[in-house]
Amino acid sequence: MHAAQEATQKSLDAFVKWLVVEVVIPLSFVLALFWPIGWLALSLPHLFEKIFSSADLLPLSALILLGIFSDFEQAALYERIRSPWLTALRYCAILLAVLYLFTYGFCKVRYLEYQFPSPAEAVSDQITWLAIFSLGAAFFAVGMAIALKVKLTKERLHPRPRP
Repeated sequence: MHAAQEATQKSLDAFVKWLVVEVVIPLSFVLALFWPIGWLALSLPHLFEKIFSSADLLPLSALILLGIFSDFEQAALYERIRSPWLTALRYCAILLAVLYLFTYGFCKVRYLEYQFPSPAEAVSDQITWLAIFSLGAAFFAVGMAIALKVKLTKERLHPRPRP
């Protein structure tokens, strides 16, 4: 029983390290621009839209998903962890990452073309929705990456017998 607890602890430690290094640190740089640095210190008008409608979270989200895809590929190659469900999930991750990268170009061009109004005027709904999309895509990618990493960790701890 002690060996199983030790393996579980090592897996948990590896998961926490992955979460901090590949998810929390990269996203915290962008999110820190909005809060607390931008919101408290600068008090700039339309700050939410200026930061998040640039779509800079999309390539970060894609990198997180590509990292998960790489983890799944290594597990399939070196650890012989294979299941139809895990294969489908890893291809969903890479498909979503490519979609994020493709969408990033369109979003960035729209952002660069936009002229932000004076502080008294409202920002275009399109720019606000672009900011919401960018932030939502990042949260979805993080949630998906965490779910996939947990599934992979469980598969490593409790591998299914092969026929």
